[in-house]
Amino acid sequence: MDLECSNHEISRTIVSQNIQEFCGNCERILCFKQIDGCIKSEYSTDNDNKVVERLVGSEQDCKLCGKSLSLTYKAFHFLALCSDCYLISSEWIESTLVKKRILILYLPWWHNNLYCYTCHYKSKLTFTSDCQKYCANCCIFYVGCRYCLTTNIIFGPILESKCKKCKRISLIINSREHSDIDDFLFNNVLHGNFELADTVNIVKNIGKNFNIWDILNSLFKTRKSEKQINWTPYSQFKDVKEMTKGGYGIIHKATWLSNNETVILKRFENSKNSSNYFLNELKSYQRCFDESLRGHIIKIYGFTRDPESEDYILVIKYASEGLTKEL
Repeated sequence: MDLECSNHEISRTIVSQNIQEFCGNCERILCFKQIDGCIKSEYSTDNDNKVVERLVGSEQDCKLCGKSLSLTYKAFHFLALCSDCYLISSEWIESTLVKKRILILYLPWWHNNLYCYTCHYKSKLTFTSDCQKYCANCCIFYVGCRYCLTTNIIFGPILESKCKKCKRISLIINSREHSDIDDFLFNNVLHGNFELADTVNIVKNIGKNFNIWDILNSLFKTRKSEKQINWTPYSQFKDVKEMTKGGYGIIHKATWLSNNETVILKRFENSKNSSNYFLNELKSYQRCFDESLRGHIIKIYGFTRDPESEDYILVIKYASEGLTKEL
């Protein structure tokens, strides 16, 4: 690549929809556009509003084919994309990790969202590399291709992901590394609390232009979430103090930072090597959520894992010290 090119030939015959200007002489990307889809103008200054108006005005037509796009405005500006130039596709593949079919949604842009759609933007995505992030609650992975600036959204645990455009394969980085726990999360969250809509029809029925947020949000039909058991990073807990031992575990008291709440942590010793007992107890609590006993047991928020000992830990609603002996 010639970094001293002084005679740029700007081309819009691009290799990725995110690249707005490209020099054919030196192969330098002159203008790179990240797609979010929404420009917040609430609480903005007059100067900010002018910037937003200029940006929205520049997006009235598709930069690639020139087709006119419609924009809507409420408290936000929602940018539309051309369905001819930004082709979304999907497919189902067999996962060797959970022995089930996994949905993959192929987005022709670099998706830079930081929060999970399934959790209604409550869960911040965990970055495992500069091109990969995932939601620990939902087992949904976002894998970007640094060569084509595209994104695969993978609805479940798999070993690898292939770019739809260049066919390069990326290995999926999963910090938990326990397929049985992944299998429980996959069934409990994606196939238990959230029902994936008919993505084939959604993609097929995209109009002449579309809004990114509408498309991604329409992929989920929310069901009752009260039975959901979530994964929480261990870093969310501080002031961890041992209270008692028993019941195949050690009971700790801790402060849950994000909820500003005192909780009980039940640690399963040596679950690093064998997570069967922990998983069985997790499933037992899950069944209680579905039955009449739900109002008569101590609430389970979810589980976590100590990164040092690698022991699994249940996160339980705080109860009096007398009740903790029964855990």
